[in-house]
Amino acid sequence: LHRSDIIVFKSPDQPNQNCIKRCIGLPGERLDIRSGIVFINDMPIYEPYIKELSSDNLSAITIPPGHMFMMGDNRNNSYDSRFWGYVPQENLVGKAWRIYWSSVGCLPFSEHDCEMHLDRIGASIQALNHTRK
Repeated sequence: LHRSDIIVFKSPDQPNQNCIKRCIGLPGERLDIRSGIVFINDMPIYEPYIKELSSDNLSAITIPPGHMFMMGDNRNNSYDSRFWGYVPQENLVGKAWRIYWSSVGCLPFSEHDCEMHLDRIGASIQALNHTRK
């Protein structure tokens, strides 16, 4: 497991539901967020994949052994470790490797109007890992 890997895991607050987020902080690391910029051990991390910078601030925390800090790429609309805390490593399901569905405003097979990102469906996560969307 590495920083910036996209991981599927059991939700810490709803264990019967899987989530998919990016691994931002690893066990033992000191993490803080200043005006939306994530710092690990007092160094800003490079995140070309985030949709837009948030205005979040988070005081320094140390990620406990056996846990990770997960965040969504769409920081202003992501329910993640900033809200529900650390993810225990035993909650991991696996590493994501392909995009199955990519849209704004709807779920697969929904009858609601939404914006589809057809160019992303089926794409490799590895290929998209270094580009801003």
